[in-house]
Amino acid sequence: MAAEPFWTTPSLAFSVEERWRVSIRGERISDKVPHAPNAPGGGFEPAEEKPRYLDGTLALDWRPLDGWQLRARIGRRSLTSLRDSYTVDGLHFGVARRLPSPHPAIGLEMLLDVDLNRADELYKNSWTEVGGSRLSEARLFDASDDSVMLSLAARAPLFYSSSVAVLIGAGRTRARHGRLAGVGTDAEGCRYEFGASAGAGWLELLESCDSLVTFRETYADESGIQRRLGFSPSSDLEYTGSVAQAGIAFEHRAGDVEVSLGYVYRRRDRGAFDRRIREQGGRTVASSHTTSLRAGFAASATLGVNVGLHYRSTAYLDELPLLYNVFTSERFLKNNLAFSIGATLAF
Repeated sequence: MAAEPFWTTPSLAFSVEERWRVSIRGERISDKVPHAPNAPGGGFEPAEEKPRYLDGTLALDWRPLDGWQLRARIGRRSLTSLRDSYTVDGLHFGVARRLPSPHPAIGLEMLLDVDLNRADELYKNSWTEVGGSRLSEARLFDASDDSVMLSLAARAPLFYSSSVAVLIGAGRTRARHGRLAGVGTDAEGCRYEFGASAGAGWLELLESCDSLVTFRETYADESGIQRRLGFSPSSDLEYTGSVAQAGIAFEHRAGDVEVSLGYVYRRRDRGAFDRRIREQGGRTVASSHTTSLRAGFAASATLGVNVGLHYRSTAYLDELPLLYNVFTSERFLKNNLAFSIGATLAF
């Protein structure tokens, strides 16, 4: 789903004169991580301090007619841990439509959000235990996800220039990849190099092991890799699931300053995909919540600046579904606190 909480993607709160908005935004986690990947010949590469998370986006909003708003956003995210480092490019498209309201003081909006993420390569350098085997490395090529969310939002005034907004929505998420390659050790201690694409796969012994001196097999499906290494490149790495969300936000404006506090809860159902992870001893993540505190300041009639603090119960599960699979599901059990800063030019 979108990285921004619902009350900012997209919003119909344009002034009468405005038709366009251009926004830039950056987000990061305050600490750094000593990044030291496994070296090809054994041991580790020299540690290098890197930001744990960086996110930069550029967005364009357009109000073609009263009651309609369109949004397009491009962005890049980088995540770094002790052994792994990922870079993901993203696109977001949003449409908001004002609906007839049963009360003049209540504003109703229908929102459609479409998110697309892609990474040329996701290289998992850290070791992973799965299906009785140990993977020392795995590479997902042309990894991507796409998400569609349809939501209904309502806003109502409270008191002293304050308002409350609530939201409910439902959607679908799909994650997939073009090709998988990696190195793993099976339950007997034999090291294999493997690859899979379009349902087919191959497996090759890297070094002599017990009575095996050389071994290579090519499979018309993924059953050979499943039998040797205990996981399926498609069934354990690709999924389609449903998601439901609900949220609430309180906003207050005093002159040129606006402050908001919001909360969004999301629940997912990935069906057989999560069941397979649990059967192999992994832990799944079915729910997440985000709490954001934001402050904005109108520097002029056209320029606004904003800052925010964002607490996530899961580490970017909502923003990057393509990173969730049998190798990485437990990473999303971690929470984090991030800081954001941005600017908006309206005309």
